[in-house]
Amino acid sequence: MDFFGETDDENGFLSNFCQMDHGLLIHSDLFLQFKWPEGKVLLSLTYFFADESLLCCKASKQEAMKVKSILTKYGKASGQVVNFDKSAIFFSKNTNEVMKPEAREGLDNINEATNGTYLGLPMAIRRAKTQVFQFVKNKISSKLQGCKQRVLSQGGKEVLIKAVIMPMPTYVMACFRLPKGLCREITRKIARFWWGKGEKDACIHWASWKKISEVKGRGGIGFSDLEAFNTALLGKQIWRFLSAPNLLVSKVMKAKYMKDPN
Repeated sequence: MDFFGETDDENGFLSNFCQMDHGLLIHSDLFLQFKWPEGKVLLSLTYFFADESLLCCKASKQEAMKVKSILTKYGKASGQVVNFDKSAIFFSKNTNEVMKPEAREGLDNINEATNGTYLGLPMAIRRAKTQVFQFVKNKISSKLQGCKQRVLSQGGKEVLIKAVIMPMPTYVMACFRLPKGLCREITRKIARFWWGKGEKDACIHWASWKKISEVKGRGGIGFSDLEAFNTALLGKQIWRFLSAPNLLVSKVMKAKYMKDPN
């Protein structure tokens, strides 16, 4: 999706404007518009990513066809055609069942995403959150399993846990609160890796995880407490909403979750 950016760069536009105009050509009666010399209109809908772009519209055949028309125009202008076989449509849980097939028909019967991901995060959070975020535990387990094939000193294990293992769930925890049970399962795997030599080897845990999670000045090793770290990351997001109320994400969260957005 670098077509507009390259065009702006060639014509001498500023880089910050290039980021804004990574949008869509759309009819002038929809959303926020930026007018262009030939009467065309640019919609700054969201920042586009190379492989994953998220478009939002009402669940109706009319708006679905409008989105398709926009993507067709974009393809003709840029030469980058959208692959609908690798695309999917995700409906809100409040969407009328009758409207779903009509909306899909407007996009050439695009597949419906039930458990899709966007930028590495799950799009739908069901009640069974442990299953939804199981991929976090699986990634850490896979990494630990690969590291157990090598002989590491305690110092090497400490560096590996702090620099590689602990940061792995940070991106997810900055957006969602992981179930406490899942955090404990991940902690047990890391603790077993720290005290033991192999996946099936019996090992003695000479100190509790709470003790070794203390800073070194207090007799610990400085490993992170996942539950506390998760809370801190979410608290950072809340502070960002409060300190920057004009951000789009702040407005959306206030409108959805606060009785009085003001």
